[in-house]
Amino acid sequence: MTYSTDQMKNNALKKIDNEIQALSGILSADQIGHYTNLLYTGLILQLSNLPPDIMIEKWIYDRYPSLRPLQLKSLNKQLKDSVAGLTEEIRKITLPTILQASNIMNYAFFHILGLHIGLDFTRHYSASPYVEKGEELAAITENNYADSHEGDNMMIDEWAAFVNISDWFKWRGFEDVPADYGQT
Repeated sequence: MTYSTDQMKNNALKKIDNEIQALSGILSADQIGHYTNLLYTGLILQLSNLPPDIMIEKWIYDRYPSLRPLQLKSLNKQLKDSVAGLTEEIRKITLPTILQASNIMNYAFFHILGLHIGLDFTRHYSASPYVEKGEELAAITENNYADSHEGDNMMIDEWAAFVNISDWFKWRGFEDVPADYGQT
């Protein structure tokens, strides 16, 4: 599983300090700290979930045709939440580095699943600046994904490198997770 240390988070956020400082006109110092932590952790969670979710969604679609209506409902809800990141309101309050990485990953995710299912999930992105990089990431994914746990981890690493956040997390085996993980 992915994890991050305080040092890794501090190093990552130092690289985008100018973006964080730009929030000072909108948020208090306490709010900025909480918000940047939320964005940072959210992006790592998104990164560690989307590539494996592609394979899971394909598997569900292929193996369980009777679930397709429910699956489509779920994917459309996820798409609705994702395209909110394209709005001017969200753009104004989100760190550009994180916004770009998130939207590129979302585009790749929905592009790949749309092709598999036969639907155009990416039309909402057509006027966005994320299409070219999203297409590139989708192509990398389609060409290099090995459908296995190791393949998931390798693809997560490829996505992280593509959106320039490889140093934002490390890998840890499940057996090495501390007993108090998630309680802080």
